[in-house]
Amino acid sequence: MPILKRACAVCDKSFIPNKFASARQTVCTAPGCHRSAKKTRQADWQARNPEYFRGPENVERVRQWLQQNPDWRKKQHTARAARQAKSSSRAKSCNTAGADPKRLQDLAPDAQTALLVGLAAVISGSVLQDEVHGTILECLRRGGELLRPMPGAPASFTFK
Repeated sequence: MPILKRACAVCDKSFIPNKFASARQTVCTAPGCHRSAKKTRQADWQARNPEYFRGPENVERVRQWLQQNPDWRKKQHTARAARQAKSSSRAKSCNTAGADPKRLQDLAPDAQTALLVGLAAVISGSVLQDEVHGTILECLRRGGELLRPMPGAPASFTFK
């Protein structure tokens, strides 16, 4: 099935629509285009629903509710801050030095090591760290066996 490109309704650049929303997607993934499309949709909706939550009865209803719930905004802010603190305390960063020496990120500080880790991922056929780590350990074991000096071999072939 060919991939059909579409022109963005805002910037007119071509883009490939999301496969889950292709029938509805009219703008590309640029944040400016999303903001512009949202403004347009909101203006269209408000034009079709001019009386939605407007008028003196709705204004009075909101005023009464706010008088009955004076701490509402403060409670909302406190609840949001508590949720953020709870979620950030659960999140453990894998980027802290010495967090877990078994993590591949801590073992690969340079491009050469990253290349070898990528090669081990290709050899193992996996991107899961546990499987790649196992492949690396097996390669190190086999490499050590191959480089172990053989009896009677000249001293220049020893591995340090």
